[in-house]
Amino acid sequence: MRQCLFGEDQLAGFANKNPVAIVESEKTAILVSALKPDYTWLASGGLHNLNPAMFIALKKCKIQL
Repeated sequence: MRQCLFGEDQLAGFANKNPVAIVESEKTAILVSALKPDYTWLASGGLHNLNPAMFIALKKCKIQL
């Protein structure tokens, strides 16, 4: 089992169309996805959870952190 970003499952359909934005909180990702649908919103679940392994799924995506 490996830790992944909240919302990572959305990448299958939207990664090629929308840039990816990463925020800290899952709640923030849900709220801003309604306000700015032109991004695919993901959440790390806390700053301490960020590590290089979490970004493997994002290697072909344009990212804003």
